[in-house]
Amino acid sequence: MDKNKTVKTLNKLIQVNNDRIAGYKTAFSETTDISLKALFSNCINTSKFNNKALIFEVEKLDGKPIFGTKTAFIC
Repeated sequence: MDKNKTVKTLNKLIQVNNDRIAGYKTAFSETTDISLKALFSNCINTSKFNNKALIFEVEKLDGKPIFGTKTAFIC
């Protein structure tokens, strides 16, 4: 796989994680259940951790990581 294709694929994964973070933040703010808040908070942190690793790999390939989301969350 060439570098550009790899960067593009990694950026898609970054975008998926950004979407997950946005969705979990919405879910976190919409619930009052402490257990669910803890779960969503953990999911947010996991997605952020994954993004850091993906961004590192993109930059290692001299690519530019993306930071937006693909999905518009409507509340």
